[in-house]
Amino acid sequence: MLAVEDFQNYSRQPWAGAAKKKSIYFSRVNAALYGVYDRTLIIETLNDWGWFRKDCAPPAWYSGPPWSS
Repeated sequence: MLAVEDFQNYSRQPWAGAAKKKSIYFSRVNAALYGVYDRTLIIETLNDWGWFRKDCAPPAWYSGPPWSS
């Protein structure tokens, strides 16, 4: 899950606690930088974070290094 938020108010988001209780991992990005959708920026960010799933191949757009083997 990817959440775009105003970091000044993120601790008040009810979904964050619910996700943690269900072991759903998420990343938060700054709304000032990611508030307007920019496909190139999102892909660059996701490539930088890496692909960790072992049970399926990364998406076609992924060009980052294989972090899991």
